[in-house]
Formats: sequence, C-alpha cells, structure tokens
Amino acid sequence: MYMYVVLCAWVRVVALATNPRALRARGLLLISVLCFLFIAPQAHALTISGHLYSDEGATAITAGATITIAVGTTTPSIHTTTSDGSGLWIFDLGASHEIVPSTPILIYVDNDPASQSVRITKASSTNDIPNLNLYRHHVIVAHEGTSGTSTTIADMSFYDNDNDSDIPFTASSTTNTLTVYAGTKLYVDQNKTFAPGGSVTVRGGIAASSTDGSLHIAAGATYIQGGATTLAGNFTA
Repeated sequence: MYMYVVLCAWVRVVALATNPRALRARGLLLISVLCFLFIAPQAHALTISGHLYSDEGATAITAGATITIAVGTTTPSIHTTTSDGSGLWIFDLGASHEIVPSTPILIYVDNDPASQSVRITKASSTNDIPNLNLYRHHVIVAHEGTSGTSTTIADMSFYDNDNDSDIPFTASSTTNTLTVYAGTKLYVDQNKTFAPGGSVTVRGGIAASSTDGSLHIAAGATYIQGGATTLAGNFTA
C-alpha cells in the first residue's frame, strides 16, 4: 500500500521583456503553481491466524483457549487472543507491528497444559500470515518463505521457556542447543527447512504419550543436522 502526497507552491514568474518595468505596470507578471507528487510506502495492519487442533490438523479443539503471540522485534512484543468454537484464532497486529522479512514469530497456547502447543515461524513479507495452526503437544518449526530460507535455533531463542513456562522448549543461541521437553513432539512442517545449527534434544518420560520425545519430518520438509540429535522417542518422516 502506498501513500500519495501532493505539495503545491505559488511561484511568481517575471515575463522577460526589453522593458520589464513596463510589463509590471501593465499587470503582466505571471503567477504559476508548482506541484510535486511524492509516493511513499504506507504501513498497513497485519493479521495472523490459524486453528488449534488436538491432533495433526484433523480435529479442532473447540473449547476456547488463550493464544499468545510473541513477535521477535528488537524488544519482543507480546499479544493475546482467544480461539473460538471451531478452534480458529485471529489477531490483528495493527499498522505499527514492525514485522519485516525474517522476523521470528512464536505462537503458543497459554495457561492450559492439557492443550500445550507451540509454533515458531519467520515472516517472509509484511503481508497477512494465515494457517499458523497449532497441534496439541507439538513444537512445530516452520517459516513463511518457500525457498532459500530455513529456521534455526537462533530464531527460536528470542522467546522460550525462560520467558514463559507454557513454552515446552529452551533454545540458546550462545550454546547452539535446543531442548524440547518431555511429552512433546518436535515437528518440522510440510515443505519447510529446519537447520538448527547446533544440537537438538527431545526429552521423554511421559507414559502413554504418542508425542513423547519424538521428531517428525513432514512431507517435503528438510532437517539439516547441525550437531547431535538425541531423541527419547521415535523418529518419523
């Protein structure tokens, strides 16, 4: 979206003549208007949205849940909304969102351990971002660009369990380590690339949990190992 600004100014133009004094006496001074058109990009509101599921995208959680969004600007901005009876959640970040390409965005279920869910993604533009779906007991790694991009431990480190205990992972850009907590599956989303750039540990120990300690690489996704990968559960692709 662009903003158009027109600035105009009155300018006196003296007609050239052999005897300009005579022209002025006859009122022949010319008055002109000069106008300039400035075109500048205008910030616009950005909306992000998705659904909350009890599985990997088939069954919606219909009880309203608190969804928190952390935006990885210089100082992370935190926003909250609520999912509706279809599992849908929507949040309008407004025109002052400061999101640019590669800005990390973390979405998670807040204050509800039974529906604990997280998604980390990276913006590829300043356009709206739909389909940021959450799967119960999953840490989903994604990015919005479709080529030449990936998500790393450094992207995940801007906001983790040290900031909110409802986020089931810790990520350190200092030690280049990612630890996903027990009961949770690390899930690389379809057609996305996770290049951690360090070691990854997915802990286990939760009885009768299908997600406990597991790593899943979805269809078309890529996992580029950057260090040791330690799983307490299963690896599937």
